[in-house]
Amino acid sequence: MGAQHAVIVHGQDGLDEISVSAPTHVHEARAGQVRSYVIEPEQYGIRRWATDAVRGGTVEANVRMSERVLAGEQGPSRDVVLLNAGAALYMAGLAESIEAGIARAADELDSGRTQRKVQEVAAASQRIKAHAARSAEAV
Repeated sequence: MGAQHAVIVHGQDGLDEISVSAPTHVHEARAGQVRSYVIEPEQYGIRRWATDAVRGGTVEANVRMSERVLAGEQGPSRDVVLLNAGAALYMAGLAESIEAGIARAADELDSGRTQRKVQEVAAASQRIKAHAARSAEAV
């Protein structure tokens, strides 16, 4: 498909992301080579959590959970974000390893930059929505 670096992950607990509840199978394609391996959260200094601790819920519950992560709350949701964001930063070439990606993601969360950016995007989205509504009324 032309990707320079791609990672496909599947948690042994059935998640389609890197799991903090179980080992995760990783298939990494880079420079024409495919490497398969298994990772576990403890390898990255992340505690293993019960599946129920990271299970999503209603839209409202998921929004509240996301807001708590952005506000700096420690716990299973933050760990899921760090592990998956760390892998994404590694895959995108913005970190030399998943470990380095996790450190960068933690810095972004802890500095408040991530929360501010999400707020900026939400405000822009609301402005676009309001503009579209005014445009539709004018027609």
